[in-house]
Amino acid sequence: MSTPSAGSVFNRSRKRHETPVKHWRVELRPVGADGSAVATAWLRTGAARITHIAVDYQNQPATTDLLIYDTLGGTAYFGNSNSATDIPVRGVATPGALDEGSAVTAATDGVDGGWFVKDGLYFDVAQGDGQTSGDEVIIVDVWGIETDIIEVKLFPTGADGSAVATRLVKMHRAGIIQGIQCVYGAGVPATTDLVIKADVLDDLSGGNTLFTRSNSATSHLIGVGLGIIGIDEGNAAVAATDAIGGGQPFKRNLYFDIAQADAYSTNEDITVRLWAL
Repeated sequence: MSTPSAGSVFNRSRKRHETPVKHWRVELRPVGADGSAVATAWLRTGAARITHIAVDYQNQPATTDLLIYDTLGGTAYFGNSNSATDIPVRGVATPGALDEGSAVTAATDGVDGGWFVKDGLYFDVAQGDGQTSGDEVIIVDVWGIETDIIEVKLFPTGADGSAVATRLVKMHRAGIIQGIQCVYGAGVPATTDLVIKADVLDDLSGGNTLFTRSNSATSHLIGVGLGIIGIDEGNAAVAATDAIGGGQPFKRNLYFDIAQADAYSTNEDITVRLWAL
């Protein structure tokens, strides 16, 4: 193989046309009386981390409400109420990002933001103006990065309060986990512990702990960013003035471990979703 010349682009793992970055456009045309017209739309993105948004209001009143949800009737990623002021391209934040110990991220953590989307986005407009001239529209541009979703369901066995479950997922590739969602069944007790490791050995020993959540049965309503301890070029903790990427890397496999749970019968299961590059 020849050596790349100065100024050339050399990337053996991905061709230029295989970029994971995507752009989607949604045009919402409210229907109804002026001031109370409504519109809805569903954008199917597949698994993705939405990173940027721009909104163009055309012939809409200052009463206009725009909401973006994960699903119909679900949890809101974004809301802009009583406004018809255009939003230029802006990066979007992840509400409630977590570090490796399930605490909120700090300025010293590396975390990639955005909306962690499983299937797509649901758009809802209210209090707009209806179609008189045909150009009463709200245009929403969305940019994001396609990801994989690793979904694991765990069904503990044993005595209530000390039931356990483990799962080894062999990925057969390296990756970076950027987002996480934990969904606990209604019967899961508050004593439940969750540990996620990367790259354990065949006998399930060793490995690198990516995430720990102890004594909790509180679900995340949506996926949230997963951070990691960050260091700067001098091996000091990163500051708010440093730019840093985030996420938790793995080499080849992921291991999930549940302890102190109740035995599964109907609704004592735990679902973990990971968004990974």
